[in-house]
Amino acid sequence: MAGPAQAIGILDEITGQLQRGDIRALGDCLQRNFDGPIQTIVPWAANLYTNTLIDRVRKEFVTISGASGCSAA
Repeated sequence: MAGPAQAIGILDEITGQLQRGDIRALGDCLQRNFDGPIQTIVPWAANLYTNTLIDRVRKEFVTISGASGCSAA
């Protein structure tokens, strides 16, 4: 599936996750959207800044969820 068509499909998933309040699934959809169609449509979307930001947020999330006793994927 081409970038724009794939993005529309993921947007439908994102909307569904928001309606259900499933934050973990929402994060998975958003990451899949960034890794797939966004970078297909805008190849320079991933750069040192965005990659560093994503890595730092992931590390912080694991730290927070670990402290609360939750498991992070």
